Amino acid sequence: KIDLSSEAPIGLTDLARAISEHREVLLEYYTLGRGETEARRVQPNELRSHRGVWYLSAYCLTRKDDRLFRVDRILNLQVTGETFVADNGRIRNDLLRIDQATTQVKVQFSETAAPYVRELFGGSMRERADGTAETMVSGDSKRWLTGWILSFGGEAKVVEPPWAVEAVAEAAQAVLQK
Repeated sequence: KIDLSSEAPIGLTDLARAISEHREVLLEYYTLGRGETEARRVQPNELRSHRGVWYLSAYCLTRKDDRLFRVDRILNLQVTGETFVADNGRIRNDLLRIDQATTQVKVQFSETAAPYVRELFGGSMRERADGTAETMVSGDSKRWLTGWILSFGGEAKVVEPPWAVEAVAEAAQAVLQK
């Protein structure tokens, strides 16, 4: 999917070529949550732009699971000569459906996170009198939503609908139990 409202990051052309040629890619990927860079070997499936941010959906051979990578966090990439058979049945739709607004989720951000959210969401964000901010996001991918909310480290919470509040609470509990 192409979102013409955003500037294409470096490496997007190489990733698109790797997808079309079914070639594995070596990534040097910065993981924001851990604050570290790690090498990943992936089989890329699809590129998506959501709210001005590009994502790569890929099967990660390093983690042995489908993953969603922010393209702007890929510090270096190398398209390898290794090919793979695309298994479109394996592509996890819950990672990809970030642009199909089947349900909206209201998210409230702390006063600390409000400036970041203002920059990210612009006019679609509502500032509240207490300094917090609210916005609506797509809730059609539970995995994306829970990971995204938890990435704010307690500075964001889901207000509604109830299923989304419960999903984030369960994901947070699972993290605490590890």
